[in-house]
Amino acid sequence: MNHWSFWLFFFLLLAAGNAAVSSGDEDEKREFKKKLIEEENRLRRERGLDTLTLNRVLNAVAQSYAEELARYDRGLSHVSYADGSEPPDRVSRAEYDFTAVGENLYRFTFHSEGVVPIAPAEHVLERWMSSKPHRENILSPEFTEAGVGVARSPSDKTVYYVQVFARPWSTRSVDPPKEDSRGK
Repeated sequence: MNHWSFWLFFFLLLAAGNAAVSSGDEDEKREFKKKLIEEENRLRRERGLDTLTLNRVLNAVAQSYAEELARYDRGLSHVSYADGSEPPDRVSRAEYDFTAVGENLYRFTFHSEGVVPIAPAEHVLERWMSSKPHRENILSPEFTEAGVGVARSPSDKTVYYVQVFARPWSTRSVDPPKEDSRGK
């Protein structure tokens, strides 16, 4: 989607009366998550990489952090405004054992009347792919699972997008050391 198509999409949504956050908003978020992973996996396959799998725990971590960012509405930070945690802390707190973790953040603010719509997944992906650290997370062979969160600020003028990437411990080629079953 080119730049002008994106803005036209937003203005049409507003003109159509995209008012209060509703259950339709939850449908939009679900569709966004699905489309984002599909597009990222297309890019990964084109480069001979394994695809990402959506993980419910990582989805919960990403959603929780997106909601925190929206609640504080101060901008983007990988360090939590609430408790100072960073991505590995938040993923560990969710009891997800990992060997690698990464996080992408994006924020879209709309300076017009009405509620800002959820941006198309292609728009967010385009922004992330144009940033080296974000692109590296998306295309890292180190990551095998992902979670996505989307939340609106209380003003309904800003939407926060969070994607958490990880590789669970269980997929490593070398398993963690186990205790000797003979009690030694």
